[in-house]
Amino acid sequence: MTTAIIKDNYADILISFGDLQSAVDLALHRYIIEQITSEIKRLQKKESEFRAKYGCDYPIFSQRMAEDEEFVRQIESTVSKLWEIDLAEWEFCFKGVEDWTKKLGCVPPPPVIPGKTEKMGHFFSFDPESTVAELGKCPSFNLDGMK
Repeated sequence: MTTAIIKDNYADILISFGDLQSAVDLALHRYIIEQITSEIKRLQKKESEFRAKYGCDYPIFSQRMAEDEEFVRQIESTVSKLWEIDLAEWEFCFKGVEDWTKKLGCVPPPPVIPGKTEKMGHFFSFDPESTVAELGKCPSFNLDGMK
């Protein structure tokens, strides 16, 4: 277990919600979810830009660039001679979405603070698939391919 120092002014406020540890755990849970979903959205946006530029998704583009010399010539003559740089960045984004989605699924459920979180249960309930699926309804996100 890692120990963190909480400033007194934060601790005083959190104590008003009940058990300090539970309140801190809940705040960290919300922060982690927020940060991970934000990162997934950022990576999906970049992936979407590559899909628009090259007219296909990452797995197809990667495979065709490795196996289809005519496709490579076509891309170099009509889209970009710097496709290799894009391919590396696109792979980073594609795999990043997979990795962050897995991490999102490993986030433990939030703690229950008696008298506090039950009133807002819909807000604090956590289901990784529904949380990720709601990420801006991005068409690039496909949970079926990531299981």
